[in-house]
Amino acid sequence: MMNKYYCRVIKNKTLYLGVLLLSLQVSAVPSNILIASIPKCGTQLLQICINLISPEIKFKHAENDHLVITDKDVKTKKAIIGHALPTAENIERLKKAGFKVVFIFRDPRDQAVSMINMVKRKKWFPRLVSKSFDEALSQWIFNTSELYWGINHWINPELKDFKGIDDLYHRYFEWTKFGDDFVYVTSYEKLAGAYSGGSSDVQVRELKNIARHIGIDLSHERALELSEQTHGEIDPNGRKRIGSWRRYFKPHHVEEFKDVAGDLLIDLGYEKNSSWNLN
Repeated sequence: MMNKYYCRVIKNKTLYLGVLLLSLQVSAVPSNILIASIPKCGTQLLQICINLISPEIKFKHAENDHLVITDKDVKTKKAIIGHALPTAENIERLKKAGFKVVFIFRDPRDQAVSMINMVKRKKWFPRLVSKSFDEALSQWIFNTSELYWGINHWINPELKDFKGIDDLYHRYFEWTKFGDDFVYVTSYEKLAGAYSGGSSDVQVRELKNIARHIGIDLSHERALELSEQTHGEIDPNGRKRIGSWRRYFKPHHVEEFKDVAGDLLIDLGYEKNSSWNLN
């Protein structure tokens, strides 16, 4: 029969092991991560949210080509940002290296406006920069192959085959055909929060879902705290509000978008039918 001393030692060791196991669960090491996004659909927003969830994650851009994940990328980086397409080669490399993917998109109309605002601000795409804002917006709606004629990171000849904005989205939406265990699909509207015209409740739920996908247990209380922290981080000037396309579209842009991507808006749930307008 064990004396009281040995009983106390066993009890203390059991308590210690329990605390140790609990701490390991809370501070779980996140998976290797790829942020895959359609250009101007909330890449930085998603990065901010993931870094709030796990500050130790250090994101690096994909090597040389926005569309391709290289062997060097998966061997030297634990967290990658890129506008990678879900090609067979990319998928094979990512799965072999144990990556989890988070794919983000947004209302294509807001994407188009954000794209042209970036073009005008950074002057990266000369063929669009030379046009007025209205002309450049129309050109982007009809022809997203303009990406090929931009900065050096857009060097993939596949870009020459890109057509209207609906084609751009359909190519990237191949990410959504993979299982939830590999790819988690989110949207700008879900992550933006109330400050940018979304919902705080939806944002909190999405933060928890993304954390779970990358192997982190995020409590509801902590997700609420992070939601509050995103307000100034995401959109300090209030320029990225959901639905801001209405401030930039002209009536002819509405008709052009309906012609090119009217069905896309309905398929994605942004419109119920083709009767939408600037109001």
